[in-house]
Amino acid sequence: MKKMIWVLLVGVCLACKPSQPDVSTAFVGVHRCASCHMEAFQEWQRTTHATSMQEATPQTVKGDFTKNNAYTFGGITSTMSLRDGRYFITTPGADGSQGTYEVLYTIGDRDTQWYITELPGGHLQILPVYFDVRRNTWYNPVEGIIASPSDQPLDPRDTSFWMHFGRNWSAQCFDCHASQIEVNYDPDAGTYDSRWVDLSINCETCHGPGQGHVAFWERALTDADAASAQDTSLVNLRMLSSEQSVELCAQCHATKRILKLGYRPGDNFYDFYEPVVLDFEGMWPDGRYRHLAYNYTALTLSPCYTEGGVTCLTCHPSHGPEGEKKTRADFDGICMQCHRDIEPWEHSRHEQHIACVDCHMPPVPEVRRVRVFDHRIASPVPANTVRFGIPNACGECHGDRTPEWAVEKTEAWWGKQDDYLLQTAAIALGRQGNPMAVSPLKDELFDLSNNPTRRASAALLLGRTRSAQAVPVLLNALKDPHPLIRAKAIEGLGLIGQARVVPALVPLLNDPIRLVRLALVPAVENLGIHYLRGQDYERYEAIFAEYEQATKEVWATDPYVHAFLGWAYVRRGNTELARRAFQRALRIWPGIEDAARGLAQIHNTEKNDR
Repeated sequence: MKKMIWVLLVGVCLACKPSQPDVSTAFVGVHRCASCHMEAFQEWQRTTHATSMQEATPQTVKGDFTKNNAYTFGGITSTMSLRDGRYFITTPGADGSQGTYEVLYTIGDRDTQWYITELPGGHLQILPVYFDVRRNTWYNPVEGIIASPSDQPLDPRDTSFWMHFGRNWSAQCFDCHASQIEVNYDPDAGTYDSRWVDLSINCETCHGPGQGHVAFWERALTDADAASAQDTSLVNLRMLSSEQSVELCAQCHATKRILKLGYRPGDNFYDFYEPVVLDFEGMWPDGRYRHLAYNYTALTLSPCYTEGGVTCLTCHPSHGPEGEKKTRADFDGICMQCHRDIEPWEHSRHEQHIACVDCHMPPVPEVRRVRVFDHRIASPVPANTVRFGIPNACGECHGDRTPEWAVEKTEAWWGKQDDYLLQTAAIALGRQGNPMAVSPLKDELFDLSNNPTRRASAALLLGRTRSAQAVPVLLNALKDPHPLIRAKAIEGLGLIGQARVVPALVPLLNDPIRLVRLALVPAVENLGIHYLRGQDYERYEAIFAEYEQATKEVWATDPYVHAFLGWAYVRRGNTELARRAFQRALRIWPGIEDAARGLAQIHNTEKNDR
C-alpha cells in the first residue's frame, strides 16, 4: 500500500512543470515539492512568500479597478479599469501621451500591492500607482520621498517617473519576487528575455535545487539499495550555523548588491551579495531605518544575533503564515529564554506593562504604509534624538514629551549613554567626510568586540575622510579575517587615492571571496593599474575579466557599472569598447551624465585626430 502511494505521488510530481521550463533543470518547482510535502505546502500557501508575485487575476488583484479607480499625483492622473477579467491602468508615458497598459502581475498583497506591465523589449515595468490594502486607497510610491505633491508632471528623466530604469522589475525587484530567475538582458539591444521557475518565493529558494531529491526517491521506489541509502541532495538546514541561517533569509531580506546569481543554502554569502553598511543613507547613523530597507543589516548590529545566536527563525515561522505570528506577550517569552535574570516589570520601570518589543523593536513610522519594525533589537538612546534628530522608542509612546525629558529619564534609570552617542557621532562625521572622524572611526574598526557590519562601516567611512592618517589603519584592515571588512578597507583606500598602497593590495588578488576580488577593480582603476607588474598584472586582469562578466550578467541593467567600464576602457586605449559601454549606459538611462561625457570625449578626440 505504501509503495502504491509513493508511485501516485511521484506520478503527480512528474506531471507538474515549472512555469518557465527553459530555466535550469536543477530546479523542479513548488508543485513538485507539494506532491509529496502537502502539509508544508499548505502552510506555505498562506505565507507572503507564496504571494510575493502573482499573475493578475480576480483572485489576486486587491486594488479597486472599478469604483475608487483614479488617482492623481505629481500632476499625473492614472485611471484603473477592469475589462473582461483583465486589468488595465491608463497613464501618461515617457512622451506625455496617454497610454493604456495591461496589468500582468502583482507584487504583494498584505500591506500594499504593486502592478506590473510589459513594455516592448520584454521590459517588466512597475506601474505608477500602488494600492494600500489596509487603507483601501491608491497612492504613488514616491509620496513621502518628494516633499509634497506638485501640479507639475514628473519629468520622464526623473528617477521617480514610472518608466525610469529604476522602476524596472527585471533590474530592481527580480531576485526577491520570483524564484530561480534568469533576467537575460541584452545590453546592446536593450531587451529582456526573463524566465523563472515560480512566481513566488518557492521551496527551493530555501532548500536548494530539488532535481536530485526527486531523482533519489524515484530510484528508491524500485531499487532496494537506493532505498537504504541516505538522500544528501538537499542541504540539511538544521546543520546551518546561526550566521548561515540568517544569510539564507538575507538573500531576499537584505538591502544589498547582487554579485552573482545561484546562491544555495550554506554558500558563502559574500560570494553572492554585498550588503549595505552604515554609509547607506536609508539608515540613520545609528543603524535605525530612515526609509524602507530590509532587516539583515540592522539585525547584524544586534548583540542578540552576534552574541546570542538569535536568527530569523527564532521569531518567524519557517512555513507558517506571518498573519498568525506571535503576540507581544509571546515575544516577551522569546526574549526571556536568554534574559532569565530580568524581571520585565522591574526592568521596564513603567507603571503599566509594556512588551520588550515596544522599547527594543519599535515600529518605524518613517516607513509609510508598510509595517516595519526596528531589527537592531537595541536600547532606546534619546541622546541621539537630541544630537542627531534620530527618532527613538520613547518618543513613539510619549509624543507629548521632549527628547530632553527622555534623556533625563533614561540617564536616571540606566546612567549615561555616552558610548552609544560616540558610536553614532563617528558614523555621522564619517558620512560627511569630516577628518575629525578618523580617530573615532579608527577606534570602531580596531575594536574587535564590535560586530563586522559596524567595523566594515568604519573602514569605508575612513576612506570618505580622504585623510592620509586613515591609510595605515586601512592597510591593517586588509588582513582582517572577515571578507566584508577587507572589501570595505579596499574601497576606503580607493577613495583616498594614494597610489603607493597598490603593492599592499597584491595579496588580495588571490582572495577566495568574490566580494573582495571585485572590490579591487574600482580601487585599482582609481589608483592606477600601471603600478602592477608581471604576474600581479595578469592576476588583476583576470579579476577585471570577472568584473566584466558580472556586467554582462547580474549587473547588465546597471548604467553606472557600464559607465565605469567605459572610462576603464578609455584608460586602456580601447575606444570601441569604451563607446559601446557608454552607449549601453545611456540606453538604460539617457540621463547618466558620466556616460554622455565619455561619448563626447571620444567624439572630440576622434574629430581632432582627423
